[in-house]
Amino acid sequence: MLDVAHQADDHLDLGISALPVVRGTAVLVVDDDVAMRQLLALRLRMLGHEVEIASSVPAAIETLEARTIGAVVSDYSMPEATGLELLSYVKLRTLSIPFVLMTGQLSPELEDSALEGGAALALEKGDLLDSLPDLFTFTGPAPFRLRPAPQGRRRHASLAAASQ
Repeated sequence: MLDVAHQADDHLDLGISALPVVRGTAVLVVDDDVAMRQLLALRLRMLGHEVEIASSVPAAIETLEARTIGAVVSDYSMPEATGLELLSYVKLRTLSIPFVLMTGQLSPELEDSALEGGAALALEKGDLLDSLPDLFTFTGPAPFRLRPAPQGRRRHASLAAASQ
């Protein structure tokens, strides 16, 4: 059963709404399967998302601590820890970001555990790949980024500083 509390205006083929990702943040993809991790990262980048990748829960935690992450897409079954343990960490740190748990075969018990633990969605990997184009929607203003000063201005500023 999908969590209807996360439904809004934009609907996916799965009957759910697009999950909000703050513009300028990255989607963290966590999977020990290198091919799946790279495929998800490539597809998300093609859709305009910044992407960070991690091959394990400990690596994902390092990324969460070092970078501003707007959403997490995590495999359930990994060698060192499960995606549910990563979900627990995200909730313990009170990170208010969408968390999508993916797995090869989704049982009703795993889906219930994920949703009860605070995941926005729990999907089989095939369904996730099919829904990626509509899974996330950007929210918030574009991040402010400083642009380098034009060459003439930099040279003028360095000349002014040198003459003082």
